[in-house]
Amino acid sequence: MSGDQIWELLAFLAAVVIFIPIFYRLKVNPLLAFIVAGIVLGPHMLGLIKDTHVTENIGELGLLFLMFTIGLDLSFHRFKAMRLYIFGFGLVQLLVTAVVLGGAAFLMHKTLNEAIIIGLGLAMSSTAIALRLMQERGEMHTGAGRATVGILLMQDLAVIPIMVLLPRMAQTDTTAIGNLGQAFTQAVGAVTLIMVIGRMVVKPLFRIVVSTKNSEAFTAVTFFTFLATAWATNVAGLSISLGAFLAGMLIAETDFGHEVEAEIASFSGMLLGIFFLSVGMMIDIHYAWTHIIQILLLTVGVMVVKFFVLYVIERRMKVSHSGATTSSVFLCQAGEFGFVVFNLAAQNFHLMSVQTSSMLQVVIALSMSLTPFISSFVLKLLDKKQAAEDAAKNEAVPDEIEEEKEMENHVLLIGYGRVGQAAARMLARNEVPFLVMDTDVPHIERAKKNNRDYLFGNAGNVRILEAANISKAKAVMICISGLPSAIRVLQAVREVSSTIPVFIRCNDDTRWGELVRLGATGVISETQECGIRLAAATVLSLDGDEDRIRETAAVLRQENTLNASLPTAGAGV
Repeated sequence: MSGDQIWELLAFLAAVVIFIPIFYRLKVNPLLAFIVAGIVLGPHMLGLIKDTHVTENIGELGLLFLMFTIGLDLSFHRFKAMRLYIFGFGLVQLLVTAVVLGGAAFLMHKTLNEAIIIGLGLAMSSTAIALRLMQERGEMHTGAGRATVGILLMQDLAVIPIMVLLPRMAQTDTTAIGNLGQAFTQAVGAVTLIMVIGRMVVKPLFRIVVSTKNSEAFTAVTFFTFLATAWATNVAGLSISLGAFLAGMLIAETDFGHEVEAEIASFSGMLLGIFFLSVGMMIDIHYAWTHIIQILLLTVGVMVVKFFVLYVIERRMKVSHSGATTSSVFLCQAGEFGFVVFNLAAQNFHLMSVQTSSMLQVVIALSMSLTPFISSFVLKLLDKKQAAEDAAKNEAVPDEIEEEKEMENHVLLIGYGRVGQAAARMLARNEVPFLVMDTDVPHIERAKKNNRDYLFGNAGNVRILEAANISKAKAVMICISGLPSAIRVLQAVREVSSTIPVFIRCNDDTRWGELVRLGATGVISETQECGIRLAAATVLSLDGDEDRIRETAAVLRQENTLNASLPTAGAGV
């Protein structure tokens, strides 16, 4: 690596360190920090990064990971659970918004192909921004939240035909309408292929690899699926980005999607950041500044059109005024996928000019930046107006729509070996909801067989705990036998929550104090519990006093469990 390349890398990292905290404090999507860094460092401003081709190549890898991550969120089970939201709210919103915005572009003397690309690119919304705003307001399971998620899922599904459409527009002489029909046909074929391959190859392959309990093999099979699917779509004359998306969907059909997502999260985030950095470097800020009035008008126009289209559709589908307003303000911006569409259309397929692409990307970035502030203002007004009304009435939706439920007020039961299975029976008989977490395939298969709610994943990873909805859990039980692994889980839990009760199994009495200092609420010694029961059975056989034995056992268990008392009344020894 040359000195110039090291300097460019230092400039990139310095810009990220400067801009990300600023954007975080402004409560703006941190991905925009990478775009701003790209603008500042790129050839149109400071010119600190000169080798733009290297950045673009790394950025393309980041794009593949973005498509892969989107695919991971889209399992067929999720489609089935929210099918009416997706193909009701979502499909209508996408088509109507694309037609309105594309029609406006056509009236502004754009070609039909350009108008279709612009309409579809701007019809997408930012999943990252919309989901974060919903989570902050606790809207995920309201009518507005379910409508919003359904629309976002439909937009993610639309990635397939759009990624097929772009190269077909560039390579053939057929009409745009013909291209759309061909893209739709190929999209149906791609989804069918996913269903077949996912059931026949990927699931068994992952089970075999996971059974080895080798993390390197798990990472390898993830990348193999990722690259093999991308290669297959390329051979078929389709986009490798589409292949990455399909690979994500394939893995989402297995039990290991959450673990894969956690595994790639750190480096995929940085690669994705480099993609947005490369997007920023291609934005001609001088051109944008000379056309600032046009850009501001376009941004306002896009956001207003999307808001009203969303609001009208949701009101027609019986969502309340409050719910429709909330959902519409969450989704009124253009989204990250628009960067991908306009970048590919201009740079790879030459379907629009670089200047048009640059202007549209500025519009997307500006709309994403404004959304948190606009939503905060609008929703404050809405809250004042709706303060006296009952929230349940405000969230009226059609009763026949099936929703995907998220666990809450549950116990996380980590480890489903013999101890975990015994703990599960105790919880089930006391009607305490719980979620089994394990990385052992036979244990997960047993949990499935026992009709337990389960999640495959390493509970020592904070992202996996978040996927298990630990923020709404009531307690954590760590039932795994290996103490080092149990300690890693305990530390991860305490990183997420300092208050949730954590009970941990311990097979080394000398480590009690350490576990308590690390945040364990209760430490259960399996050796002492065995000793208590052995001694109690022996004393009873010698005609010992049963009440005294029970009291002694209770005291010993109290000491055994440290801070957590165990109920003993009427429970025997």
